Amino acid sequence: MNVSDTLAATETGEVNVSLGNEAGELIFVPNHLEFVVGKKYKINLNNPSPIKHFISID
Repeated sequence: MNVSDTLAATETGEVNVSLGNEAGELIFVPNHLEFVVGKKYKINLNNPSPIKHFISID
């Protein structure tokens, strides 16, 4: 089994992140995330704030 097969066979973790709050504060909730190397994650971003957010991931 190669690395791609192993990763495809692993369970996907799901993380929910809010990009602000209804009061319009530009905050991340939760404000700290930890991940395990080699595990797949699906990150759900929600913006309950009336202000748009722009995100880049490096």
